Amino acid sequence: MRTFEGRLDAENKSFAIVASRFNEMIVGHLVNGAESALKRHGVADDDITHLVEEEAICGAECVHGVMGPGKAVR
Repeated sequence: MRTFEGRLDAENKSFAIVASRFNEMIVGHLVNGAESALKRHGVADDDITHLVEEEAICGAECVHGVMGPGKAVR
């Protein structure tokens, strides 16, 4: 079996983790996993923004409100 491994480099990039309060027990684990993965790939704490929404669906406008205009949402 062949294995291919790479190193993702996310240093000097900003990320937003958008989550819902719908099921905090499950969503909390997903948020912690996302944050852990970002940190493993070099993202600084100051470059991670948490956005917790009451509703299950949040559009890109929620993220723009936190990150500021002109930031890419992917």
